[in-house]
Amino acid sequence: MPQHVPVKLEDFVSELEPRAIKKGVPAPVGYHVDHLLRFVREELPDLWPIGPADLVAALAFVAEPDPEQLRHAIARYKSARVWEIRDRLGEPTPKSGLWNVPLRSPGERVG
Repeated sequence: MPQHVPVKLEDFVSELEPRAIKKGVPAPVGYHVDHLLRFVREELPDLWPIGPADLVAALAFVAEPDPEQLRHAIARYKSARVWEIRDRLGEPTPKSGLWNVPLRSPGERVG
């Protein structure tokens, strides 16, 4: 039988108790999230502080249940190469070779 979590309809979604998502994200995606968080801190300081879960939740919240948009997003993710993440962030990178992705320690702040 599925579990249920009672919530008040008038509550702010961002203030609800977090629930775990089953899996994490690949290291390069985590790197991208960290860069987006730095961008928020520098360019949108009125929204700071937020954490990785806040950013991912915000992006999921604004995603529309549109089959074609979701198809495109999922297909784009599934066909993406690692080098594309660094390229999208404006970091010069080769299209092959090894990249030792820097990871934050648990609890370490984006900085």
